[in-house]
Amino acid sequence: MNDFERNKAWADGHRAEIQKVLRQVAARHLEVDTSSFERDTQDAIDYEVAMRERNVACRVRHVTSCGGLRELTLGTSLRGSWSEVMKLAKGHVDWYLYAWSDDDRFVDWMVVDVPRVLAEGLIDRAMEDRREVPLPRSYFVPITVAELARADAIVAASWMP
Repeated sequence: MNDFERNKAWADGHRAEIQKVLRQVAARHLEVDTSSFERDTQDAIDYEVAMRERNVACRVRHVTSCGGLRELTLGTSLRGSWSEVMKLAKGHVDWYLYAWSDDDRFVDWMVVDVPRVLAEGLIDRAMEDRREVPLPRSYFVPITVAELARADAIVAASWMP
């Protein structure tokens, strides 16, 4: 098993925690409206519940990774594959659930608004500031929680009410 497969299997082991967080955050974005008189009297619909479909990327990191810092780290290059930044730039991801785990449960998590990150140029700025960090087979760029907060790109987080 290579590093990617091992890391993916570990992250996939957090499926229940991932679903719990996404259900909690999605519930905050539901719109509940009283239905029209016609829908009530003709179809027995009293309330209409709507939420725009959200496509979610997810990463689960060990709580001690990156020195325990709480920041969004995105892969900027990967030999022979599309980088994470290149995939996000395609515009198909709405939210990014980024979580830190102690193996059994999430210690912290945040849901990030990817279109806002892109629109605010946070990735480009981090690249221009030469914050790219080399790893053995790839590079990544960190974006701090403070930068995300200033850009109003944090949809929800475990530390937010």
